[in-house]
Amino acid sequence: MNLGPFDQPLWLVALLAIPPLLVVTSYRVGWLATLLVFLWADSSMLFAEEPRQPRVRVAVLGLLLLQGLLRLRGRGRAEMPPRPALLLFALAAISLLWTETRKYSAANVVWLGMLGLATFGQLARLGTTPKQVERTAQAAVTLLLLVILVGFVPWLRADTWTLSGRLRGFFNNPNGLGITCALAAPWIVLRALERPGPRQVAWGAVVGALGLLALLSGSRTGLGGLVVGVATTLFLRSPSRSLAAGALLGVAISLASLAGTEVDLEEGAVGTLARTQTLSRLSGRLERWEHGLERWRQAPVLGAGFKASWQYEAADVRDDTSMEVTASGTNFHSQLVETMVDLGAVGALLLLALLWTLGSRARKLGRRRDRPEIAGPGAAFAGTFTAAALDSFFHNWILTPGSPYALVLWSLVALCCRLDRLAAGGAPAPPVPVPAQPIGAST
Repeated sequence: MNLGPFDQPLWLVALLAIPPLLVVTSYRVGWLATLLVFLWADSSMLFAEEPRQPRVRVAVLGLLLLQGLLRLRGRGRAEMPPRPALLLFALAAISLLWTETRKYSAANVVWLGMLGLATFGQLARLGTTPKQVERTAQAAVTLLLLVILVGFVPWLRADTWTLSGRLRGFFNNPNGLGITCALAAPWIVLRALERPGPRQVAWGAVVGALGLLALLSGSRTGLGGLVVGVATTLFLRSPSRSLAAGALLGVAISLASLAGTEVDLEEGAVGTLARTQTLSRLSGRLERWEHGLERWRQAPVLGAGFKASWQYEAADVRDDTSMEVTASGTNFHSQLVETMVDLGAVGALLLLALLWTLGSRARKLGRRRDRPEIAGPGAAFAGTFTAAALDSFFHNWILTPGSPYALVLWSLVALCCRLDRLAAGGAPAPPVPVPAQPIGAST
């Protein structure tokens, strides 16, 4: 019998091993494995035959949902996503009525729904206490750090022995390394603050190493997001003018990605740390944004349909000096511009409302001086969301369900919503003293 691609013993063993793994493995381990697969499929990690493998990510996310149904029955309840997120999803689904890329848009709507179910419907159930919320988030950050270390391991090729080779050989997009550092840094800062002494110095060195990696990767948006995220986390823990100035410095660094031309590694760049053939006119982003605004004017209210821009003009041939048009469509290099094209002005306003809602909720949690176990992770959440919000103006991964960085972000959003509900329960009641009884007295 010919089993096609599964006509190999290794594949058969893997297929037979999946059911017991789903039953035996904890959901958190399955979620971390899913995150690892997302990173692997989106990058040029070891053993990755080609970058960006959506079928692998869809299959693994489906297995995670199945594992949640098997392992989380009767364990807590799902967490309600923020209202702007629900409205964004509803608008994306309704846009299937008028989009010209209905099949592609429908696939992305279903994928986005799967991501929401896995994070808000299942992952949030692990946060039974504030400490469990923090431990789950820290587990993801620890995995990111380990993956970065693996990315620096040379693998039988001479070019991987150079610094630039490892930086761009791990993440297919050097901006991905900068974004990963920005998402992880606030949680490393929190770990440093909670562990005074030599451990604090060690974790502080890790934050410095992440900043150095973001700098060497050439991703100014990643470096700026890291500075803003760290400054926001520290500011909520102990406000000061110097930290506010640090946040403004991070914004300035990210804005420099528009005006700079010397170090500009954009998506898909394969070169050295200093790219020599930069695009004209402020890193080429202005042309992308101008083109996006032209497309937006064709459907200004509700847009062309969810993810329609990714296939729009896919067959169009352009010269090397204009905006980048990939095999799947136009990359506008801005979540806001892409949302305007796909979901119109209504979608853009919902996106801004979502970013504001998440930032406000995390800031409120970070200021809970009466509950340190909530204020700590709340401050780290605020730092991560601030970095993501800043980067969203220059990249478009927040509403891309197949992005590993979106999986990290929405996982943290779900945990933050659970932490917010735990905080709404009020301060823990003090223990009731029990009077001592003589030995042998009846109870």
